[in-house]
Amino acid sequence: MRDYYVIARKDLLPGAAHSSEWPKIIGYSYKDKSFLLLEGKGHGLMGGELPETIAKQPKWRDIFVVLDVEWFLDFLEKSPPADESSFVGEVSKKIGPLEVLMY
Repeated sequence: MRDYYVIARKDLLPGAAHSSEWPKIIGYSYKDKSFLLLEGKGHGLMGGELPETIAKQPKWRDIFVVLDVEWFLDFLEKSPPADESSFVGEVSKKIGPLEVLMY
């Protein structure tokens, strides 16, 4: 199991018990340099883990755009934090307190 910091979460269909589209969640594991991408809920839930190098590929960019966190990929590329504490501090400044998911 890995700890993922939730960097984006949006649910456009909160009343739908088994949506395959919403919510969409992006988590990031600083330690493992990987992303957790989740979509849907109930019987519609699906998702998986991707290494950072794969998640940065153009075919995955849509989920970052939909959740308005494409800045995060630039953040990792242009100003990578020196350690996990710095990472948490910098991202928290941008989006507020970070939730952690274990997956």
